[in-house]
Amino acid sequence: MILNDQISGMMQLTFVQGLSMQGITRCQIETVRIKKEYRDKGYGSKLINKGIEIAKIKKCGLIQLTSNK
Repeated sequence: MILNDQISGMMQLTFVQGLSMQGITRCQIETVRIKKEYRDKGYGSKLINKGIEIAKIKKCGLIQLTSNK
């Protein structure tokens, strides 16, 4: 995510071809990071929603979001 010409957030999307559930592709969203000065402004949600949009374009049958403490 770019704001004010700076990297302000990022996430990792991993696409995995499954063996179960008729071989559907799953998308794993992880390592969602937002720069400190941009937190609590909804940018994390926007980033995750963009990941979901990309997963839908790639026709993923399952989307997983991982989180840390």
